[in-house]
Amino acid sequence: MDGPFAWYESPRWQLAAFAIFLTASLGYPSAAIVRRLRGRRGAPPAAQPARRLAITVTATALGFLGYFCVLILTGAYVIGPVVLGRPVPWLVLQLLAGATVVAAVATATSAWRHRRELGLGDRVRLGLVLASAVAFVPWAAYWGLLMP
Repeated sequence: MDGPFAWYESPRWQLAAFAIFLTASLGYPSAAIVRRLRGRRGAPPAAQPARRLAITVTATALGFLGYFCVLILTGAYVIGPVVLGRPVPWLVLQLLAGATVVAAVATATSAWRHRRELGLGDRVRLGLVLASAVAFVPWAAYWGLLMP
């Protein structure tokens, strides 16, 4: 690297972005637990795509962290087969990142369609998981997870 980091390349920003979308996506199931403890049963509108979004954001983030650690520990030695010029674990992470974007669009669309039916708690839960997607997309694009 020839100069100082750009603002989006700084380790502080990278960790903050990772913490934001991971915390927000893990907040979705936490809010579901609170909802159940309060005795509310049944899935709220837009719950299915929001669950998929929370799962894919978390799986992609943790998978990336694991893969990145393996690369650091092995000196960036490619482990396993290479398909289309990329290691298979990286292709899996790229597929998960794409699924995350699709789930984010489906969640936002479903939330918009059902906006009049959503209570305050449901709006907060959907807001949390959508906030994770908003932070996830530029982060994943920076790392090349959304590149063809």
